[in-house]
Amino acid sequence: SEYDEAKMNILFLFIFGTLDAALDFFCVFLFGLANLKISRSVRIELFMAILRQEIAFFDETKSGDLASRLNSDCGEMASDLTWFFRFSIESVVRICGIVLYMFLRAPRLATCAVSVVPIVAIVNKKYGDWLSKNAKDVQDALAEANSVVQEALYNIRCVIAFASEEIEEKKYHDKIDTHYNLNVKQLYATGFYYMVISTFLINTCVQALLLYVGMLLIRQIDMRPDVLLAFMLYQSQLQNEVMNLFNSYTSLVKSSGAGDKVFQLLDRTIPAPGTG
Repeated sequence: SEYDEAKMNILFLFIFGTLDAALDFFCVFLFGLANLKISRSVRIELFMAILRQEIAFFDETKSGDLASRLNSDCGEMASDLTWFFRFSIESVVRICGIVLYMFLRAPRLATCAVSVVPIVAIVNKKYGDWLSKNAKDVQDALAEANSVVQEALYNIRCVIAFASEEIEEKKYHDKIDTHYNLNVKQLYATGFYYMVISTFLINTCVQALLLYVGMLLIRQIDMRPDVLLAFMLYQSQLQNEVMNLFNSYTSLVKSSGAGDKVFQLLDRTIPAPGTG
């Protein structure tokens, strides 16, 4: 009977929901553990690479820059990498399942729902390229600010002896202002991106198009209203997964910008004696 079938569906929902909850623990724990291991390994390898450099390298490179690469850049790079692998894999699986279901139920509505994906992909690529460049500038600005702090503290006796406190304060203030302005610029770009892509294009335009086309299909080919309702629910899930996938890409691009200096130090070859 329909009552027994409904009870079985509820039971299946409870069983698979419990399994999903149990797997969530391993998902969070394993990717968090991967984040910690990547960060630990990169920091150790980077520190060993720095120690192997020639003396002239330390004359040209500020200690604050190197400390910033070890502390800030390595942590951000590891966090973004694990974010990318976790959410990109999950999003790809969910997107494939949702799109397959939508095309099986109503191909015309499915075409409307996925038509926005190429547009979002193009805009996301442009946004990711800009974010990579800006992330590199942000990390450089933070490294320069850290360098000012370390040099001032290391030579604090000279700073006090020559009454240079205001000079050091102004130098640090300028570096922090540069870092702040770059982050504000990134916030403007992120806000504009989400306004245009997530809120206007996907939430407003695509949903309005689905409702309009669904209304025409209900009138013309007697499509059931419950099919349109299911499509609206699945379209909302598809939107979330597509945004998660593209956000994972931008995080990966951002981590590449933050990790450029780290890999430059890791790959740097020591000049032969007498050549540098």
